[in-house]
Amino acid sequence: MASLQLLPLCFLLVTTQESSEFPNFTCVEDVTAALGKTVNLTCENNKAMLNATVKFCHNETSCPKESDLNSISNKYITDNGRISLMVINQSVILSVHKVKISDQRHYKFFLEAVNGDDHNKFIYLKVVAPYSEPQIKIQKDTVVCTASGGHPQRQLYWFGDHGTNLTHNSKLVSLKNEDGLFSLISTLQRHSLDSGTICCSIFNNNTNCDNPQGSALVRVGNETTTNKVSQDAEKKILIPVFIVIILAAICAVTFFHCRKKKGAIRNTYLQRLFLFEDMI
Repeated sequence: MASLQLLPLCFLLVTTQESSEFPNFTCVEDVTAALGKTVNLTCENNKAMLNATVKFCHNETSCPKESDLNSISNKYITDNGRISLMVINQSVILSVHKVKISDQRHYKFFLEAVNGDDHNKFIYLKVVAPYSEPQIKIQKDTVVCTASGGHPQRQLYWFGDHGTNLTHNSKLVSLKNEDGLFSLISTLQRHSLDSGTICCSIFNNNTNCDNPQGSALVRVGNETTTNKVSQDAEKKILIPVFIVIILAAICAVTFFHCRKKKGAIRNTYLQRLFLFEDMI
């Protein structure tokens, strides 16, 4: 009976020993890095690592035939010196220095433990860069918001008074620069706006623009009202000008008429004077 009670304990010990021998390769599958900073992509195992290779892939189904870094052939660093591979005990670490936009991709790891077990793992590196503070310009018929130098591509959001979302009325143009960063230009038609304060933000949840970082505020008037005020102002200016022109014309006509009449009287006087001299 005692021997039968020992069987489950023996089975548990054997199972535990076998499970500890089974490799357990783990990697952080998604990593985010800031542009210009340094980031480490790490894989670990419950057994010591023997070798590791890394391929730089456009996606999980598109990888080069040859490894970019390979501990077997002692290639631990890229030609430009920015990306390096380290195999330390139970860890494999890929370090990316001065992160660039082009570093955003999949990295395929081939990991080999000292007991001969191996495994393939993918890690995706996402690169982010902050956009400049939005800038708003009021033009004749539109309101334009711009932000630049950011990654990945984003949207610019418009909000009116009381957090009313106006983004659906806007038109966004996104331009990708040579360095891989984006410039955003969003336009709103003024005729679609009521008088009040509007906000342009790179954050969708900043509905009241109570967070000044990443947003810009401007006060606009209704376009119809603005045009009417402008037209009334023009009328107020044109009417006095028109009156002045008419008065100047009347004065000019009167002056030339008087001058002509004065000349006629002078000629008549001279004629009489000549006749008088002839009679004498």
